[in-house]
Amino acid sequence: MTKTEYIRKMYSILAPMCAKYGYHNVAAGMIAQSIQEGWNSGLATKYHNYWGMKAGKSYKGPTVAMNNKAGNDPAVYRTYSSMEQGCDGYFVFLSYPRYQPLRNCVTDSEYLDKIGPCGWNSNPGYGSRCKSHLKEVYEALGS
Repeated sequence: MTKTEYIRKMYSILAPMCAKYGYHNVAAGMIAQSIQEGWNSGLATKYHNYWGMKAGKSYKGPTVAMNNKAGNDPAVYRTYSSMEQGCDGYFVFLSYPRYQPLRNCVTDSEYLDKIGPCGWNSNPGYGSRCKSHLKEVYEALGS
């Protein structure tokens, strides 16, 4: 699957899920984040975990042990059997209380500015790195 095909397919899944889970349509921001996290990594292509979601102690679903993108931090990650299930799993992950402020985000940029401080990634430049993919997402979607 090309990156453009990936973006379009993900949008067709995420946009309706935003409404289902009570979010504004920030699907393009979510896709930009997944690109930053490694949209074509083994974790994404084989296990449909497009956002690098780890499996904490409370998670009871299927998992896989893998190194991170840099190859230096083994962790246990959530796995899913399809793109749709992986996207649904992302919204379930976002149901943790620390991510609730994201429900109020109206724009993709606002979503990406807030996801790091909510606890996704402690690096202060995380939101900016994710936003660097928005232009490509918008172009693929023709917007």
